[in-house]
Amino acid sequence: MRRSTPGFVAYRDALKLPKALTVHSARHSYVTHLTEDGVDRRFLQQQVGHENDSSTAIYTHVSDDFMNTMLHRALAPALAPFPANKGR
Repeated sequence: MRRSTPGFVAYRDALKLPKALTVHSARHSYVTHLTEDGVDRRFLQQQVGHENDSSTAIYTHVSDDFMNTMLHRALAPALAPFPANKGR
């Protein structure tokens, strides 16, 4: 069961922010933004108190641009054209 956060709710409501904005959604945003900024995953895992990295991974909701950039970076070496054979 999640703890009530009356102070957060009062501020959110006073600022007329969406009810969907919760402490938990802010926690997800924190992890996501730090992930996109390249912060070490182990650090993030410790920050949110997760025992397993897989739990922290579930928290991240990175943008499509970020996912495409990381995928391109990971695959680029395998997809790079072979250097021309000189001397043939």
